Amino acid sequence: MPASLANNRSVARQVTLTAIALVALVLVAKWGANLVMWLTLLMAVLSWVNPRATAMPILQHLLDPLLRPIRLRCRCQLHGPPLRW
Repeated sequence: MPASLANNRSVARQVTLTAIALVALVLVAKWGANLVMWLTLLMAVLSWVNPRATAMPILQHLLDPLLRPIRLRCRCQLHGPPLRW
């Protein structure tokens, strides 16, 4: 086998491994973003239904570092009239 052919296979294998690692990294990032979205949605629903649920402190502890920059940038007040039954 010529040396150039072996060198080409080595380069191709390295490119393939790099591409696989990049695809895996993108996939993990997408899963992480999806998990954050679902946990945020769960926290929002729980805050409406039962704000004193036992899961709320756990969700707040997990999501607060991710949501704090958004809360600081969005200074809008979305408070409406109190809902009384």
